[in-house]
Amino acid sequence: GITVDAAGNAYVVGSTYSPDFPTTEGAFQTTFGGQQDVFVTKLDSSGSVVYTTYLGGSGEDLSYGIGIDDLGNVYVAGMTDSPDFPTANPFQPALGGARDAFVAKLTPSGTALVYSTYLGGSGNEGRWGARIAVDPAGHVCVAGNTESADFPTSNPLQATLAGTRDLFVAKFNRAGSALLFSTYWGGSGEENEGSIALDHSGNVYVAGETNSTDFPTANAFQTALRGDLDVFVTKLNSSGSALVYSTYLGGTGEEYTAAGIAVDRSGHAYVGGQTRSTDYPVVEPLQAGFGGGESDAFVTKLSPAGSALEYSTYLGGKKAEIFESLALDRRGNAYATGWTHSPNFPTANPVQAAHGGGKSDVMVVKIVVKLGEGTVKLKNDSGQTRKHHP
Repeated sequence: GITVDAAGNAYVVGSTYSPDFPTTEGAFQTTFGGQQDVFVTKLDSSGSVVYTTYLGGSGEDLSYGIGIDDLGNVYVAGMTDSPDFPTANPFQPALGGARDAFVAKLTPSGTALVYSTYLGGSGNEGRWGARIAVDPAGHVCVAGNTESADFPTSNPLQATLAGTRDLFVAKFNRAGSALLFSTYWGGSGEENEGSIALDHSGNVYVAGETNSTDFPTANAFQTALRGDLDVFVTKLNSSGSALVYSTYLGGTGEEYTAAGIAVDRSGHAYVGGQTRSTDYPVVEPLQAGFGGGESDAFVTKLSPAGSALEYSTYLGGKKAEIFESLALDRRGNAYATGWTHSPNFPTANPVQAAHGGGKSDVMVVKIVVKLGEGTVKLKNDSGQTRKHHP
């Protein structure tokens, strides 16, 4: 995972098996803890390392989720099976089952933990690691998977485990010492992933995958499961006490939300990932039809109410694609990255116009915001006015 602050510093989180991963003097944890540790690295705007620290115990620890607040504190969420994962001022001081989620807050210098806690029940949590979103005040929201019938809940919208694996959504207070809310979220089947985002009002958006025919929906664009596995998109209010909308999103094949979810200033949710459906829902598409291979990437923008699609498009060639990361700029332009096997993946203004010849290439895509109909007047370099049709 990666995030960037207003000064252009980049914060990176991942996992390493290396006992000689390059840490910095004075960092919170400079020695390798066990089988697999999390690492957290801060780079300045020129790419120089500010600090790097391990974060882990004697077992396996992994993380894809990182966030920052306005003071430069760094928040990390993930999965651990270490009974000695480093904790500080914990909400939950001990491992609850074979594998728990964790949430940790590091000081801006990376030298100490403000808090660090396990989060889980007697079953397994964090199949792929918990995902995280942080508001400017330092409230942390996390989402992941749980198989525990005794996952810690607080003011839950859904109080019990509905299937073999449900999503969990939890929000901590600023001290990390209590849950403002914590809820199960799912149907009688299985829910996977659990990417999370917040809007400027603190409303919580979660995306993932479900095979439940009774996944909870409200004000939905799509009210029923169409394939073996569909995407879901859910919006909760900031206190977690009410459902704003919840919808399936998919075709008659399978969908995966590896790219997660992002939200713009107007409350539009964007999701991206992989589809194997030839009838995935499209609106105003850049590519209207399935590319013809094993899978295509997709990007979909939902209306603020969640009941309609603003745009939705395939992006793919004759083999396989997936988007694995999604971000927005302030204008609502969407940026997606992932990989493709296809020699005919659609390109525009490319740095590299042709497939490199191996099994797969990375691809980077920018989708510009729709400007609407009409004529916009622009000036050229000499100051002359010309007409441009967006």
